[in-house]
Amino acid sequence: MIGNIILFERNKHDKIAFILTQLLKLFYKNYDGWGWHMGVVASRTTNGKDLWVLEATWPTSKLTLLSQMGKYRSYQWLDVINMNKHYEFVNSHIGKKYDILLYPWTTIQYLFRHYWNKPIPRLLDDRFTCWELATEYCEFMGKRMVSKYDCPILPEIVTKLNQSMEE
Repeated sequence: MIGNIILFERNKHDKIAFILTQLLKLFYKNYDGWGWHMGVVASRTTNGKDLWVLEATWPTSKLTLLSQMGKYRSYQWLDVINMNKHYEFVNSHIGKKYDILLYPWTTIQYLFRHYWNKPIPRLLDDRFTCWELATEYCEFMGKRMVSKYDCPILPEIVTKLNQSMEE
């Protein structure tokens, strides 16, 4: 469905993702590491047999066919989709730069929040990781997933998406 959030399985051969997953599990005991990459269903293909997914990847965000992206889970986070706003977001975010610096910034932010109970704000810029792009989409569409000023943390997003399926 257009506007759904797509959560992709972690590539089992990606050593960096494996290490980062193990680090996340130190703080999030229930995180199973399954969900690693995220995207937003942007549109159907012209023949209607596949879906285009807006994803943030290196070096820039792009549209990719869902059928080429591996195992996934689909979540209907939004109750209603304003298609004009949806396409405005999708079109304005194709080609945005990938935010490689969000990884160390999120780590610092999380440590402050975890150990000192002091949140530090997210850097608001026009660069995105995959989960930043998905949460920004939800915010733009009117149903916030995470605070605009808090760094999105993947296990927290996965928990919220799973809870939305149970409701």
